[in-house]
Amino acid sequence: MSDICLDQAGDSVASLNGVEQRSIVDRRRARSAEINLRRLGFGGRRRTCRRENDQHHFCSDSYEPRFLLITVAIVVLSSLDATLTLILLKQGAMELNSIMATLIDTGEQEFINAKIALTAVSVVPLVAYKDHRMFNLFRVDSVLVMLLGGYAALVGYELALLSTY
Repeated sequence: MSDICLDQAGDSVASLNGVEQRSIVDRRRARSAEINLRRLGFGGRRRTCRRENDQHHFCSDSYEPRFLLITVAIVVLSSLDATLTLILLKQGAMELNSIMATLIDTGEQEFINAKIALTAVSVVPLVAYKDHRMFNLFRVDSVLVMLLGGYAALVGYELALLSTY
């Protein structure tokens, strides 16, 4: 006869004739690196962690629509930054970032592709861990907003430079 009972933590545990039937491996101990992109903006199930001791490893699969908007805006501004950088370079400006200068030397299309890819690959984990703190100083969702503001300021600066050349 199978019964459901509660363990010390209050979780339900199946038992068969009074013998506990759960596996030895505790799935909660393993870090979940799963990022559920299809839930971005369309509602997921995990909005907060269920247990206090799980907060350090918690990764949400439910994202507010504003994170989709912020992510898309960052990637669009990044591609606009790449385009404006190339235009400014053709008008006599100089790239100060040595990594980006090396990418530009490989070719314009390669530079744009790499810039967009690096930005997108960097933003996705930030969205996944939006409820965490970065360096114990900032919430990650605040870092996303700061990144968006930084890109907006950079594009504004490049547009101002473009008007002077």
